[in-house]
Amino acid sequence: MTVDARFNFLGNVLDVDGNLSLSLSGPSGSLALTYGGSVNIPFGGWTFEGGVTMAITPSGGSIAVSSRIDVPGLASNLSTSGSLDSSLRGSMTVSAGSLRLGPPGSPFSISGSFTLSRLGSPAVIALTASNVSLDWANVSAFTVNTFTIASDGRFDASVTGRTVGISQFSWTLPDFNLHVGPNATGVQLQLGSSSLSITGMSTLTIPGLNIDTTGNFSVTLAGTRLDMAALQLHGRLIFERQSGMFRLRVSGPNFFTPARFSIPGFATINVGDFTIASNGTFSVQASTTRLGPSALSIRNASIRVRKTGSRRAP
Repeated sequence: MTVDARFNFLGNVLDVDGNLSLSLSGPSGSLALTYGGSVNIPFGGWTFEGGVTMAITPSGGSIAVSSRIDVPGLASNLSTSGSLDSSLRGSMTVSAGSLRLGPPGSPFSISGSFTLSRLGSPAVIALTASNVSLDWANVSAFTVNTFTIASDGRFDASVTGRTVGISQFSWTLPDFNLHVGPNATGVQLQLGSSSLSITGMSTLTIPGLNIDTTGNFSVTLAGTRLDMAALQLHGRLIFERQSGMFRLRVSGPNFFTPARFSIPGFATINVGDFTIASNGTFSVQASTTRLGPSALSIRNASIRVRKTGSRRAP
């Protein structure tokens, strides 16, 4: 039996063509579906790029999908397979592999299970991602809670926080938001307040910040003191990642006042701007008008303060 008909598919009129076999139990076969002469079939903001057919059996009909979809800005030609029942409800598996978030060179990517579905009452079409891992290249991987990707590629997803070890730095992140705008623009890790511990030093509070697809950031801490056993460091503290390297940058609180080390009851030592590397080391030129108690002291000294490994030496 030859079929040449039309079919209303979610508000779009599709052409139905093909042949069916007839038997005593009823018709059976597969019919081609096209839309406006094209094999590309609209599906609630998404588009099936060919491979959509109407499967007919004596007991009823369904829509079979063995196609491809694009996720704007994220990926093209993703294999999509599954079916919709006679009420046009069902699920299709989308083989996405790993999706880079943002432009070439972005350090962020996600991988997991992706499903395009039309379910519920009233029925809702959604591309959902589950069992997802967010990879920040050369930093850490994070677990992402299930989320939905809009047909223009945008989504916001809750990411489970964790402690990231970076040599002697230990950065404890609470749950945060992964934001991706339309066509994968404006990708950001949106972090709330976190904490940074450096081996042998006190723990610092890091204010909230957003990290874009460069992977770089620089944030000034509210606190101005870092304890290092007997030493206290006072100054402007800036936690940052530049060119792939994490560090704590130290400078004076203003143009006229330098950063300083203090040893309570013993000395205050002015220092120039310097950085503490993620392995906890630093070296900085320092000066002081007096080192030691008044009766027995070194005056107007120029010295160097450094920390190498677990040792600190003048």
